[in-house]
Amino acid sequence: MTRRFLLTLMVLVASLALVAQANPTFEGSWGGTLNVGMELRLVFNIEKNSDGTYSATIDSPDQKVKGIPCSKVVVNDDELLVEAGNGAIKYSGRYDADKQTIVGTFEQNGMSPKLELSRIETKEKGNERPQEPQPPFPYKQEEVTFGHDKVTLAGTLTLPEQGTKHPAVVLVTGSGPQDRNETIMGHKPFLLIADYLTRQGIAVLRYDDRGVGRSSIATGYETTLDLAQDAMAGVRYLRGRADIDASKVGIIGHSEGGLIAMINAAEYPKEVSFIVSLAGPALKGKDLMIAQNMMIMETQGIEAPAELKDMITNLFTTIDESKDIASLRTQLQSMLGDYPQFRSQIPVLTSPGYVAMVKMDPTPYLKKIKCPMLALNGAWDSQVAAAENLAVVKKQVKQAEVKQYDRLNHLFQTCENRAGSMAYGQITETMAPQVLADMAEWLQRVTK
Repeated sequence: MTRRFLLTLMVLVASLALVAQANPTFEGSWGGTLNVGMELRLVFNIEKNSDGTYSATIDSPDQKVKGIPCSKVVVNDDELLVEAGNGAIKYSGRYDADKQTIVGTFEQNGMSPKLELSRIETKEKGNERPQEPQPPFPYKQEEVTFGHDKVTLAGTLTLPEQGTKHPAVVLVTGSGPQDRNETIMGHKPFLLIADYLTRQGIAVLRYDDRGVGRSSIATGYETTLDLAQDAMAGVRYLRGRADIDASKVGIIGHSEGGLIAMINAAEYPKEVSFIVSLAGPALKGKDLMIAQNMMIMETQGIEAPAELKDMITNLFTTIDESKDIASLRTQLQSMLGDYPQFRSQIPVLTSPGYVAMVKMDPTPYLKKIKCPMLALNGAWDSQVAAAENLAVVKKQVKQAEVKQYDRLNHLFQTCENRAGSMAYGQITETMAPQVLADMAEWLQRVTK
């Protein structure tokens, strides 16, 4: 539902050359923007070897990734072919002498978006992140571990320097394995939130998800309910510390993490004192995913034909109504025969965690929430529709305070326009200051 809806960047591509001549020179650095539902910048660094062959590496400035090796680079006159991941990813392009660019096609998982590359004089370094906290910090930090059953989770606890018996929060990331800072496209929103709130007198625990860092290995079968138990282990760890006020421990969750906060507030009312949902989904999973796909196409200026809209609706309805994984896989293979970009995703669409997410209905949990709740959404969120989800929260949780922010996206970044709202890595801001201030004010109010 976030980032983790955020496409995995196994994105690789190649580069090409300039110079107005019959056989262009491909050496150097080339950059372009790949549009795959969101915009991702790629930089290709091409070198010509002493034996006349070529080699290349790829940088992804928006994800702070550099030096991805290419397994195959072939130059034939004005044509370029680059492969990576044993051929799973391909880029083929031709040098356009008039435009002095490489015009080509990127291929992966049945998708083949266009990608045009232009020469750049220096390797892209990516946007600066001026909000990223830098030491020295005016508070204490501890590396901690906690867990439940056979699951161990590693994280960082930040504590105010002065005082004892602090109110505290656990930060819970969105869908997919993420580190304790919820690093997305070079941004570290959880590091920023932890720094901001700790300076306001609130202890903050953030942790690596299963399969990340020093936390336990993920099985691949985890569902939202399993991850909710991980978050509760964090709550119980905090409640057991002598420097934390056990009656003032809550959860702040982003995207799927917001849903996890709702689930735990409903199921463990004596342990969870309050919750904050940052773009947490309140709609049923099937409806959320249908709306999400439609919003993304609209944001990208894609006019989807009625046939495609019907297919998307039928796809998620089929997943929602499925009885077992084997029959679902067979149904989807038949249904998606004419849509290779979707068919290639059948392993993901039929994974236990994804199926459980589509089937999830937050309403029964929302009805049980009695603690203070704050729900925030950005109006230009193309993954969790703000108005629709906040309306459900307000209807089911009477005491909840809700707020929708103009011009903010799924990460609560300020956007210049709706079309650029998913270019997360290209936006310098990590999180709008007003959102941080509103959270801090609300937390101080409910923990007094």
